[in-house]
Amino acid sequence: MKLGKHDRKVEDLFMDLQDGMLLIKLLENLTKKKVTGSTGKQPKTEAHKIVNLDLTFQFMHAEKIKMIGIGRY
Repeated sequence: MKLGKHDRKVEDLFMDLQDGMLLIKLLENLTKKKVTGSTGKQPKTEAHKIVNLDLTFQFMHAEKIKMIGIGRY
């Protein structure tokens, strides 16, 4: 998957999406909008990863991107 300047190969969805950073980059590429509030390039703690994932869900909700069977949105 080419996201910005870097290619990123997704081999394991669970492992590759668990910190939220790849999902943030994907959403930004698809929508051409910035996902605000990210914890940074390499989240260190579980809490940072959860914040990133929550931001992606909030962003998708705000952009009216339908999610089926995921959380409260």
